[in-house]
Amino acid sequence: VVEGVGRHGCDYMTAGVVLILGPAGPNLGAGMTGGLAYLVSADHRDFLRNDLFKDDHLNHDSVRFATLEPQEEQWLRRILRRHLQLTGSPRAVEFLARPSLPLLRIEPLTAPCSIEATWAPVLARLAAHEERNYRRDKNLQSETLVIQ
Repeated sequence: VVEGVGRHGCDYMTAGVVLILGPAGPNLGAGMTGGLAYLVSADHRDFLRNDLFKDDHLNHDSVRFATLEPQEEQWLRRILRRHLQLTGSPRAVEFLARPSLPLLRIEPLTAPCSIEATWAPVLARLAAHEERNYRRDKNLQSETLVIQ
């Protein structure tokens, strides 16, 4: 999770997941052949009250926008809760308070694997951490305290 990226964000990305909660500079996704990135959608740019991303900043030779699938919303919320717990991020609070996340997926033009396969290692690491530190049926304390 990052709260913004400059020029060439996700440049030559080959795997993993990036969640961008803030501005993104030009040439986003250049040479991206794997992995997934998530960015505030154009319809919700006012959500963070600044100019987050210009459509011509996306490197259309390498990547494209796609809408979220239902399971992605759940996975992204888990990642945002963890980010909030680690950083106390006000942006994470704003995102988590919304009924649906104002995000679009950025994916390679030719994805090397499924969305599920891309997320699997991330979710496995997150589950292992949650197992060690939290009961599965309990929200993270910091999320509950900040959002209420």
